[in-house]
Amino acid sequence: MAKVGSDAISRTFFLQYCQLQYRLASKEAEVEDFKKFSKEEYRKYLDSLINYSLLLQDAKKRAIKPPMEKINAQIDGFKKKFASEKELKEYLDKRRLSLESLKNEATKNEIINILILEVLPNIKEMMKISDKEVSDFYNANKAKFNNKTLDELKPSLTNLIKGAKKRQALDEFYGKLRGQAEISIFEDKL
Repeated sequence: MAKVGSDAISRTFFLQYCQLQYRLASKEAEVEDFKKFSKEEYRKYLDSLINYSLLLQDAKKRAIKPPMEKINAQIDGFKKKFASEKELKEYLDKRRLSLESLKNEATKNEIINILILEVLPNIKEMMKISDKEVSDFYNANKAKFNNKTLDELKPSLTNLIKGAKKRQALDEFYGKLRGQAEISIFEDKL
């Protein structure tokens, strides 16, 4: 599928990655056993996997190892959404996921968090959202909010804006990593 530096991304690994990302992001109660994707969706997932590979390579160069207690805290936070182990198991089964796949995702999240703090030491300052930013966003998108007031939406809008800023910072970081890496994509395999 692709080669990222010295790492080769096989078709099998790529297809497993696509299915995992689909299952993690699904809002449906149950997911298809093996979802087929459009060429555009495959391209999006391949870009994501290349970014992930670059991220892991950079983390390895920097000797970054996320603390297990933070990974476990993410898993525990996820588990708390369910009233019982049985409910958790049913949820995972319906999505064809495992605790191991959630652990891998939590590990990736922690690596991203550590790298962001290392690469962008001023990220906390960047993530401060002013009342004006929230108000401007609310006013620009008022029609989408079904007559809800700014006060009702302020916490969720603040998180939405923070998420957008974090994604922008990550995209810039990924762009920098891509600029420094040797990447070969085998389009005929998509």
